[in-house]
Amino acid sequence: MAAMFSKGGDQEPAEQRMHGVAETVIGHTVKVEGTFTSQDNMLIEGEVVGTITTSKDVTIGKEANIKANISAANVTVAGEVHGNIATSGTTKLAASSRVYGDISTQVISIDTGAIMQGQCVTGEKKNDTGSKTGGTKK
Repeated sequence: MAAMFSKGGDQEPAEQRMHGVAETVIGHTVKVEGTFTSQDNMLIEGEVVGTITTSKDVTIGKEANIKANISAANVTVAGEVHGNIATSGTTKLAASSRVYGDISTQVISIDTGAIMQGQCVTGEKKNDTGSKTGGTKK
């Protein structure tokens, strides 16, 4: 399998860069329209129009074209995304990525050359009173 993007001479496949191996793969020649929901890691190399949701990780391949909002634990983008990205963990934008939409994430990593047009919010979410949300300690 060809590498999606690399840093230096590292030619690590896209699936190995995620926190786990992709159980769900949308290949280069596949187009999916509608609500795409999974409980597994996803690798998307083709086209998705609609909504992408998983409790695990999503990797968008270099040749992928996404017109969807994405909600996942972690997202890695090397292709093109037209839509919002929301993660509970990390969002990584490779040098080849093009994101046109808002990003809400705990941590963001943007490689030199990446294109991102939209708003980006990082860190812990706060409620209306300005205090951090989350569990209370007893």
